[in-house]
Amino acid sequence: MKRIDAVEGLRGLAIILVVIFHLDSGLLPSGFVGVDVFFVISGFVIFNSVLQRSESGTQFSFRGFTLRRIRRLSPTMLIGLLITLPFLSLTQSPLGAFDNSVVTGISSIFGASNGVIQYLSGGYFGDSAELNGYLHTWSLSVEIQFYFVFALLMVS
Repeated sequence: MKRIDAVEGLRGLAIILVVIFHLDSGLLPSGFVGVDVFFVISGFVIFNSVLQRSESGTQFSFRGFTLRRIRRLSPTMLIGLLITLPFLSLTQSPLGAFDNSVVTGISSIFGASNGVIQYLSGGYFGDSAELNGYLHTWSLSVEIQFYFVFALLMVS
């Protein structure tokens, strides 16, 4: 799929909103809306990709779609998990925060960290959530769940 300048501009705006929010949430209290923009962009790009394949005569394949997503997301996710883990083991208590981080990290590989964070901390803004070294993986888990549901809908 060829790049669309307007989509790239929205992606840049979303990045700026999220970075400012994480640097100082008081400066831009609604900056987290950048994540919503990422979700919309992802849906648009995925739908366009499937549509273009369909128009070229390629039939939708659940297996092919899923494998392409895994090949795209897994390497970066695994590298991020492995780089972060040693730092967390040095900086977090092994009786709570570190355990929660490890469970969240492992669940993120399967696209389930958003549910684990909800269970362990009561949500993204829960009291102990800010200690979770893999808190940021919730949005990728939501995206993975979207891909899975989207693929199931395309098959049916």
